[in-house]
Amino acid sequence: MYKVAICDDNPADLQLITDYLTEPEFHYPLELSSFHDGVGLAQAYKKEGQFDLIILDMMMDRLNGIETALKIRKVDQNVAILIVTATVEYAIEGYKINAARYIVKPVSKPEFQKITKNIFASIDKKRGAYYRFPSKSGTTVISMEDIFYFESDIRSIHISSRQGGYTFTGRISAVEEQTEGHGFLRVHKSFIVNLKHVHNIFKDSITLDNGEVIPLSRHRHREVNQKFLDYMEEQII
Repeated sequence: MYKVAICDDNPADLQLITDYLTEPEFHYPLELSSFHDGVGLAQAYKKEGQFDLIILDMMMDRLNGIETALKIRKVDQNVAILIVTATVEYAIEGYKINAARYIVKPVSKPEFQKITKNIFASIDKKRGAYYRFPSKSGTTVISMEDIFYFESDIRSIHISSRQGGYTFTGRISAVEEQTEGHGFLRVHKSFIVNLKHVHNIFKDSITLDNGEVIPLSRHRHREVNQKFLDYMEEQII
């Protein structure tokens, strides 16, 4: 999940960017917050905490884009800032606040989505891994830490996550390879569990922190217990 703030005092431009980010074909998990001026964004930032990306209009009344970004940079040096500007002349100002990129109005959908995808990819590398799988809209992306488990059903894979359930065509062995090194463990021929969400391990089952119970193969019991202990030690260190 990416937390994104959009700040633009032009309602039409604000809506356009929102539409670009929320259309089904874009298929990124987003939590959007909209602001009509820099003052509101700066105040909300202190109360609500950090965002992953701020899309900021350069020319605004009360507090312009640079002034708003400077206030944010005082409390967060890392958040990605995408400057939206009416002229290239003002884009140069973006270097003062270490903007990730800038884009000139009118904002075209292909260019905007390409830039934001690149920013999200950069965020992924910094903060953790994401799992990507095919869906009707193209590709769905979900944070691995939000996944409770994968379940195999013949040729389909079911994902249980904080965002709900997903199903796609695939093999459990391929999922096992893709999640290796990210805290996931094969506990049954049909189940791969995220050790982050393990609450209890019993003789033939595992209880997750969301209340779900997953079967545990008896011949894997010793290995699962040891891997879970190893995982917990790594988290403490």
